[in-house]
Amino acid sequence: MSHRQVLAAAAAVVVGAVVLAACGSSGPSTKSSTTHPRHTTTSSTVQAASTTSSSSPTSTSTTGGAGSGPMVMATLPVVVCQTSSGVTTTTAALPGSVSVSVPVADAQQGNLAVYSDETGALMLIGPTVGWTCTGNFGADGSGMMALAPVGTTVPTAGATWQLPASSSTQAIVAMESGGSPVQGAALVCPLFSSARAATLQNLGKSCAAAGVSREHVGRISSVAVGFQDPPGVAGVGFPSGGQNPANGVGLYQPKPSEPTAYLATCTLPASQQDLCTAVLNHFVATFG
Repeated sequence: MSHRQVLAAAAAVVVGAVVLAACGSSGPSTKSSTTHPRHTTTSSTVQAASTTSSSSPTSTSTTGGAGSGPMVMATLPVVVCQTSSGVTTTTAALPGSVSVSVPVADAQQGNLAVYSDETGALMLIGPTVGWTCTGNFGADGSGMMALAPVGTTVPTAGATWQLPASSSTQAIVAMESGGSPVQGAALVCPLFSSARAATLQNLGKSCAAAGVSREHVGRISSVAVGFQDPPGVAGVGFPSGGQNPANGVGLYQPKPSEPTAYLATCTLPASQQDLCTAVLNHFVATFG
């Protein structure tokens, strides 16, 4: 499964936890058609589409192993998440739909959307049936967007989300650091040696490199690293450690005009790993 991008952002935006509620006044609202996404079968591939970084492009698996099934291009509606922010913001003029590569089965079922916060700072592919989303951003521009089944309690950015081995929790989460180099380095500290050095210099503390224990890590480019936390392994993934594998990607200093770091994690059952491939590839293609 190949992609390039996804920088992680680390700042504690709110203290406490976010409880994802049902759609409606407290859930995501759609700015686009609610009809099933259109899809074509002209671009089916055996593995997820490979994307290349402008710096040192490579073709390395970002998720530590799992292969990907056939993908097709589908036009998915854009759903706007309920978003809280530490500053006054203006809702962005978001598109009504986006064309993305998704698993054939999901395209046929029409059960996916592209979720966005109100400003368009983060976007993620995710399920629509029984799922909802929320976004939280601080005054410094750092924040997170979380997709999960209705009723799931999601910790806020700046915390870890390590699950007990018996947990069946599912979630798709993206975080970004804003422009702070200190917060950016802290967010992706385990994934990049340069971020570990910056964290030690800026905060006077070190972090363990990812890949210890059974966590799998693969370098994609000079600015992107992919990882997989297998079931029962609590690692970089947000969340990780439960029954489901956590696949993700971290980006560090991808573009001068972008947040310093991004981190995206897709924690779904093994039977839905193709969807994680689509989620992470889209995230990398959008922000990397």
